[in-house]
Amino acid sequence: MEKAPCPPNRNAEVDSVRTCALIGICLVNVPFIAYPMEAIVSPASVESQWVTFFLAGFLHMKFFLLFSFLFGWGMGISSLAHDKARAPRYFSRLAVLALLGVAHGLLVFTGDILLLYAALGVLLWPLRRASSVTLLSVSTGLLCLAVITLFAFALLASSPDAMPVDYLTDARLGGSFAQTLAYRLAYWPGTLAGLVLLQGPMALAAFSAGLAAAKTRFFEPGSEAFAALGRHLPRLACLAVATNLLYGLTTSGLWYGELAELLGFLSMAFGAPALTAVYLWIIVHVVRRWPMPLWLVRAGRNSLSSYVLQGVIAGWVFGGYGLGLFDQLSHGQTLAASCLVALASLLAVSLWAQRFGRGPLEPALRIVK
Repeated sequence: MEKAPCPPNRNAEVDSVRTCALIGICLVNVPFIAYPMEAIVSPASVESQWVTFFLAGFLHMKFFLLFSFLFGWGMGISSLAHDKARAPRYFSRLAVLALLGVAHGLLVFTGDILLLYAALGVLLWPLRRASSVTLLSVSTGLLCLAVITLFAFALLASSPDAMPVDYLTDARLGGSFAQTLAYRLAYWPGTLAGLVLLQGPMALAAFSAGLAAAKTRFFEPGSEAFAALGRHLPRLACLAVATNLLYGLTTSGLWYGELAELLGFLSMAFGAPALTAVYLWIIVHVVRRWPMPLWLVRAGRNSLSSYVLQGVIAGWVFGGYGLGLFDQLSHGQTLAASCLVALASLLAVSLWAQRFGRGPLEPALRIVK
């Protein structure tokens, strides 16, 4: 297959990795649109437990971190690290991203990451001139901080008032659009606060690692940094398997025990990045041998539109203003539906970009010159 062409300063290999990240993110996010929270945090049937085990053990946080890594890489290759004059443009784009995040969180999906990205992007700016060694040290330190924030999240989640019954059983996501909007207005602030503790330090660590990758030309053929990742892969894989199996088993309810659940949850501070690194190495190797089809590369190139459209389509599939399948499918069926949502969003954005040159939302970030 001919390698997909890409515009100047674009890396089709990176866009392929971004496409894979979008698919993984979709599979994780759709259940939060398809079910009341109780069905997610307390899977009842054996099938739902095994699907939850798969999602938690192999997908939760991993593709989000992969996406975050590419955000940091994008900052590095944009030459912002060497051009003070671009600071107004950079922060203006973050402001636009934040506004899009607020709209997305309220209108589409309460688990929005765009606003979090915008806030963390501000924190990344002072690191733009740091060496790759310093950036990786910062990344490691942030993962250590993540252990603390994850512990804080666990303490808050265990509080009797953390997840009241009405929150766990609220079915307004399956109602009219007005009802879904009321749901998001009610729960988005608390969800955002939880995301800061759950994902904030780890995402910033991935940003920092991605910026270091840009400085070491990680994605270029013959990169020593990529070769180094390959040498560390066996150790990373061992860490990833041990921690993510524990997390998956305890999250799904297949293994009970308060101590095991806490250890599994805290281990994600290093277990999720370890598996993300393994996935990154595998994806790059695969797409170097078998380049991804152009339509998928094009969708990854327009990741903002692809990400938002996932939630829009899922909302229509499960909401009462669409197909009304909220809490109607088994977890296995929802997983299959999530795959279809991911592919549909990627195909739609790819076709739009083929016709108009870019996705429908990408021009919003380019308003600021």
